[in-house]
Amino acid sequence: MFKKAARYGLFIGCLCLFLQFAVSAPVLACPEDSDGDGVCDANDNCPFIPNPGQQDADMDGIGDGCDPCPNDPLNNDADADTICDGVDNCPVDSNFDQADGDGDGIGDVCDVCPNDPLDDVDADGLCGDVDNCPFTANAAHLDSDA
Repeated sequence: MFKKAARYGLFIGCLCLFLQFAVSAPVLACPEDSDGDGVCDANDNCPFIPNPGQQDADMDGIGDGCDPCPNDPLNNDADADTICDGVDNCPVDSNFDQADGDGDGIGDVCDVCPNDPLDDVDADGLCGDVDNCPFTANAAHLDSDA
């Protein structure tokens, strides 16, 4: 009877030791987590810059912290001026400074009328800043009362 109890006690002891280890053993971290953000590199949308929330505004699979154009799913910069097309005020002509003298949202480099925010509103081919009659078409630029 003592042998049976001793074996039973040994079994319980081993079981307790196993459970103690299982409960207190640390959870193994990712095999590779280069940026230390808690997301394994294999699943990390930005593996070298910490972004534990994995934000990806344009849903292109590149985390916002690594995405050169976080609001442009195509990551376009057609004119190679380092300004993403989605926010570039002149997406087909390079203009690093994004100058827009007349404040119309079109960059001076590609603005037909860089000093006329209405861009020739009367469509006579003359920008409003030099048109003697900016709201009435007058391509000849005539001024009969002069």
